[in-house]
Amino acid sequence: MEIKEIEVLLKLTENINPEPKSKEENFINFLKYRAEIGDREAAYLLIEDKATSLEEKQKYLDILIHAANNNDGAAMLELSHLYGRSKLIENDPQKSFTFLQKSANSGYGEGLYWLGIAYHEGKLVKQDHQKALELFIQAIINGYIFAIDNIKEMYQNKIIFTKKGESNA
Repeated sequence: MEIKEIEVLLKLTENINPEPKSKEENFINFLKYRAEIGDREAAYLLIEDKATSLEEKQKYLDILIHAANNNDGAAMLELSHLYGRSKLIENDPQKSFTFLQKSANSGYGEGLYWLGIAYHEGKLVKQDHQKALELFIQAIINGYIFAIDNIKEMYQNKIIFTKKGESNA
């Protein structure tokens, strides 16, 4: 453990009641500890489910923004999801799409996948199956293998073709 991690852990344990806590309370404290040392996944979970005040929400959002500013594609994707569907942060489809594009542009596989979904479904952007297919392929190349299911579906539904101008029927 680094000094910063130890200091944060000590700070979080200062007022611990000696009585055993519930598993949920222990988990929340663990997430808070992880967020305090800059863990963007913990910050995302806390924003989504456990942030109770505006100050808490902003603190965890700042952690995600900091990670996104350091070219963390996963943090960019989490910000995209937050601005697109969170109950705690105002929905802003343009910000959501901007962070989604940044995540994909960073080469993050899951970001490429979700941008492919946006093009495939025509949400937030004009529907473009060819662009969706390209993004799904890039998602697979970048480690997000679940995109193969979308390619399979597009092929089975004759949305994509095997050769130029020929249907895969």
